Amino acid sequence: MIYPDTKIENACAVKDVRAQLNQPYYDHDASLLVATDGQILAAIPTRSEHECISTGDMLVPDNSVCGSVPLDAIKYARKSAPRGEDPVMDLSDTEVARVMGATFARPSDEFPDYQRIIKKKARETPDICIDAALLKRLSDALQNRTGKNHHINIYLPRNADGSIDNGSSIRVEPAKHPNRIGLIMPCRID
Repeated sequence: MIYPDTKIENACAVKDVRAQLNQPYYDHDASLLVATDGQILAAIPTRSEHECISTGDMLVPDNSVCGSVPLDAIKYARKSAPRGEDPVMDLSDTEVARVMGATFARPSDEFPDYQRIIKKKARETPDICIDAALLKRLSDALQNRTGKNHHINIYLPRNADGSIDNGSSIRVEPAKHPNRIGLIMPCRID
């Protein structure tokens, strides 16, 4: 399995009692690597069908099977990948994941039916595009430094007919402090 060089593990739960959420799941049929902690879900496409992968000393057909993927294998594959190349691992065994000669035990926990909650896009153009780092900076500027609740309310500007006004700023407020106001200015597209 070859997958994009992302930190998919950031969407996994950390030491959750539901062990199946503590590592990503590989769905061979959908060609996706999926991670969730129950609040967020990340799914990234993989390449595998009719391709060969390097197991360190030889190229073998990719016969990956569905199942959990150990976090240590994900991290090791990312570190082992040459700079600028996507990580690769061999998931042809239901019991172990192989990366550059190293083996990692694959948990056998049942992953939730993630496809039930993923909806098809209603259209190809997004309603809004926000730089997540910019949104995080704004949230940090508005929240109490020692607070643990970082929920924010986002208000999209609307036209009189209810459609989104792409030329106006987006209002952002901390959920617990609605008197604190943040704005994300519209991007100029020239």
